[in-house]
Amino acid sequence: MKMTSQWHLFTCCKTGDLKQLRYLCEEEVDLNIRDCWDSTPLYYACLCGHIEIVEFLLNKGAKCVENTFDGERCLYGALTNDIKCLLKSWKQVHVTGVQRNRHYDMLNLLLHKGPYTDVKFIVHGKDFLLHKVILSARSMYFANAFSKKWKNKNVIVVTNKLISATAFSLVVQYLYTGRVIMHRDDITDVKRIARNCQLIDFVEDIDEADLKIQELVQIKPVMETRLKMLAVDSSQGRKKLLCDFKKLVDHVIPPSLHNWLPEGVLPFTKMWRMVGLHPDVSFSVNGHLFLSHKAFLCSSSEYFRAILEDHFKENVDNVLEDCRNFTLNNMSHEIFRIIVIFIYTGCLETSNEAIICETLCTSHMLLFHDLSRKCGQMLESFLSDNNVTQYYKMSRSLELPRLETSCIRFMGQNLEKLLLNDDFAALVEEDAMSISRREEVDSIPVIDDIRCYLTDSVQCYAQMHDVTAKLQALDVLLSRLGREC
Repeated sequence: MKMTSQWHLFTCCKTGDLKQLRYLCEEEVDLNIRDCWDSTPLYYACLCGHIEIVEFLLNKGAKCVENTFDGERCLYGALTNDIKCLLKSWKQVHVTGVQRNRHYDMLNLLLHKGPYTDVKFIVHGKDFLLHKVILSARSMYFANAFSKKWKNKNVIVVTNKLISATAFSLVVQYLYTGRVIMHRDDITDVKRIARNCQLIDFVEDIDEADLKIQELVQIKPVMETRLKMLAVDSSQGRKKLLCDFKKLVDHVIPPSLHNWLPEGVLPFTKMWRMVGLHPDVSFSVNGHLFLSHKAFLCSSSEYFRAILEDHFKENVDNVLEDCRNFTLNNMSHEIFRIIVIFIYTGCLETSNEAIICETLCTSHMLLFHDLSRKCGQMLESFLSDNNVTQYYKMSRSLELPRLETSCIRFMGQNLEKLLLNDDFAALVEEDAMSISRREEVDSIPVIDDIRCYLTDSVQCYAQMHDVTAKLQALDVLLSRLGREC
């Protein structure tokens, strides 16, 4: 999220601007971001007494976990009793409130639902169904263990008395999602396992979070009995998670699409792709072999879920042992590379308008709705007099409401130029014809939307004259087209 968006997010929560906040939250924003005073948007909404903002943020996944630093701080700073009651009664006071984004939701699903797991850990009688590829990507300890002492093992029994099932589950939660909430009594056990797994950043995040609690207790000793939980969710931890998955996807993508050094110069070699990557499915696209993982693909797209669950069997063969290969036709390897990167990292790594459009069409074909929405968001920055009608039609046909709203806003703001544009007039005619055939309403949807935007945008008397002139110009166009409404 850009710095300007961060500033607007905090400003909306301080001033109570719910309308602007709703718009900001249509994209994947981090509602738990912190400012230079270590305060979150939810904290300011509580402090300033905006109960509607508080409820909206909680609904969207802002963190307010009972007996944690952030949860107790929000309760302590709440301006009104109504807000305090809302925080205490809200279900997310008792569970992990998180940034709502596709990548986190996918990883959380893989952890708790366990589709396509390939290794089981048994820790003092408790089973953990996990994925070798995620553990290896996130920890060199696991990567080395799966290639040496645990090679070809699918069941690993842990009997060491120093490793508790609770602490192990918390470390696994961090490995999968980059964040975790633990009881402060478990800190020592968790840090022991984290050090053994070479998770130095995790240990540092635990110490930093615990230090915040200690500093708060020094100022307000009464909080000591309430602050029993510790939440680890740092920006550095999330960056490390993204970095690890970017390194992983670099080896899902075939070397032929990289400018790599000769094999052996870097630690990740062709053999590592075959073994250390732990692939269970591959895709051939224009002769390029992508080694991938069913867990990631099936959690992202209904199309991949269908073909990998044997609904379609054509174009299937085994290139690698225990790794079925699918040939994808009518798709460029460049676009599939972009799709794979998004699946593993949640990032759309292109700024080329034409490529974004092609990716949007392909993702729609693959029933990859999250990627389609992301492409739609990125296209907003390319809106111009020459393409706004095209993108408006696209937004409606592909069901992208945010892009549709942005197109209407652009039309309203640049109406004088668009009224001279033949494509805009053709759009109005097309909309009018479709309504006439249905004989449901007398109005024209695109005209109604522009009128609604213009009237809602009036905030002062000075703007009223400009809006009135635009509305009259719209009427002149409709009259010229013989479509008065």
